[in-house]
Amino acid sequence: TRLLESDLATGVSFAHPPTSAVVWADPVALERVFENLLGNAVTHRSPDRPANIEIHWERKHSTIRFDIRDNGIGIEPQDCPHVFELFFRGRNVHAEGSGLGLAIVKRIVETSAAAITLAPNPGGGSIFTLSWPTQPPSPDDPSPVHNTDPPADIEDGRD
Repeated sequence: TRLLESDLATGVSFAHPPTSAVVWADPVALERVFENLLGNAVTHRSPDRPANIEIHWERKHSTIRFDIRDNGIGIEPQDCPHVFELFFRGRNVHAEGSGLGLAIVKRIVETSAAAITLAPNPGGGSIFTLSWPTQPPSPDDPSPVHNTDPPADIEDGRD
């Protein structure tokens, strides 16, 4: 993606599996999720060490679980419950931003019958875990999402 091409030149290292994963998703929406998560990892990198961002994935039943790990500044424990709220910005964030990115990610994830969680990375930084379905949900699925169409693109006000 554009993000990876521009940031490889600035000393950010990316590691990802050599194979691809197939998920049930609107490709534009899925790209927005990954661009936002990877963009945040780049934007909030630590000034004390070279940035390292890793993407791991594995198939678990009818989902693909993606772990996006970074070694950036991390998220304060008291901020973790709020990072997916509209306009929320963490206490240790000094970069520019609107506080919309992770709220948009959460909305895309929820409308895609997927899930996202956040955990601290033991080596510093954050781990975002996405569990994305490999097929549409069945109509009798008890989850709150019953839309079997891939989600529409969600606008964030950027041009």
